[in-house]
Amino acid sequence: MAVIPGATEPKVKAVVLFGNPIRGFPTYRQVTGTYQARTLDDCATGDPICGGGTDSAAHGAYSQPQHNDSAAEFIAARM
Repeated sequence: MAVIPGATEPKVKAVVLFGNPIRGFPTYRQVTGTYQARTLDDCATGDPICGGGTDSAAHGAYSQPQHNDSAAEFIAARM
């Protein structure tokens, strides 16, 4: 995974991850450290990529309004 240069860190206000495969099985991992409080890690219910679910359509659901609206609200609150 790429490392964000230290000089860039203060400029990063929000990070949104959709269907994050690093979060998926076999071991659950989440964003930690510097960016944890600035990150929304969105995994749709049933998504097999990020949540170990069985609904393959769930991984394609991130263009739906409920995901976009929550991401936009998260970003706007940090600007």
